[in-house]
Amino acid sequence: MRIAFSAEFRGVLEQWLTSQIETLVAESKSETDRLKLQKDKLEREQRKLMQAHYADAIPLPLLKDEQERIGKALKSVLREIEMHQAEYA
Repeated sequence: MRIAFSAEFRGVLEQWLTSQIETLVAESKSETDRLKLQKDKLEREQRKLMQAHYADAIPLPLLKDEQERIGKALKSVLREIEMHQAEYA
């Protein structure tokens, strides 16, 4: 059994599908951009933390705790970025 659509219906369907895909891609790009900003912020935090430690402004135990917290957050953000890129590739 074969189903055939009219050229008009195919055109409408194609336009609708294209619109849906464009919306999904735009949403994904927006989310990826947000995640990249979050990643950049976390990396700046890491650098500032190291600078503070080098200036003897924070003790080593606090540095370790904060680096661990930031490291976990960075891993999570990078994993989300990879998922978005793979999902819409």
